[in-house]
Order: sequence, then C-alpha cells, then structure tokens
Amino acid sequence: PWIDQIADEPQWSSRIFIRRFITYFKISKKEELQLFIRVLKGFANRLPFSDKPRFEDLDIALSLFAISNGCLRKLKNFLDSALTEALISDAQQACLSSAFKAWRPELDNVFEMNVNEIQGCEVEQYSTFKPDGPQGEDPFINPQFCKKVPLVQLLKK
Repeated sequence: PWIDQIADEPQWSSRIFIRRFITYFKISKKEELQLFIRVLKGFANRLPFSDKPRFEDLDIALSLFAISNGCLRKLKNFLDSALTEALISDAQQACLSSAFKAWRPELDNVFEMNVNEIQGCEVEQYSTFKPDGPQGEDPFINPQFCKKVPLVQLLKK
C-alpha cells in the first residue's frame, strides 16, 4: 500500500512508467471463480511435470483459495514451496498437502478435507498506508477480510 507514496516521490515517479494494482481473487461470482481457475490451470501447465496437476478440480481450487485468501503473491509463494517439495521428493501427488503441513502445521490440512468443510475468506478492504495519521499510531493498515465461511457458500452467491 505504501508503494503509492514511494511512486509519487519525484525521483521514483520519473522511473515508474507503468503502475498496476493487482486485486485479490474472489470466488463469490461465477466469472471470478472461472478466472481464478484459469490462473490455477496456467500455473499447473507451467510446472515441470509430464502429468500436469489438476488444480482446476474444485477441491484443490478451493483449498488453494483458502490458503491464499485470493492473494496472488501468497498463492505463488505456496505453489513455489509445493513445487520445491515435489521436486525434492519426486512425488507430485502429495506435494500440495506436504507443503501445507510445512507452511501451516497448526491448521487442519485443507488438502485432506472434504470440499464442503474447507473454510476461507475474501478480501473486503485492501491494506493502506497513512503516513499523516495520528502520532504513535501505526501508519500501515492491514487488509481486512470477511469472516471465515465454508467456501462452497461463497460459490452459491
């Protein structure tokens, strides 16, 4: 969120020609879910395996959404960890589950859950940076997410 402040500084402003705001994925609308699944298929197609993983399967797609809350960076970082795990162990089938156990061992493994049990949330408000806020108050405001719900409920909206 503070990149806007940095980019407005004259030295940086003259160097940054293209500015993009990458929104979080949401799945509460059918077309948004289809876009998320297309991105997952794109990731799967670029993996170095002869048998490509089926990230578009609803149980895997919802698990990946639950892990990332729709944040592309979190999704990419998680899949990077899963790929590393798969290449080390030469077992791509279990790589997502294994990577999740390494990432968040304190949580129930979403890759071992029934699709109806997977819970997650969508972003409601993005993070912001307020350098001119009250003294002693943190200028960074984290993103706000909706309450966790079973992700199949979001699909019904």
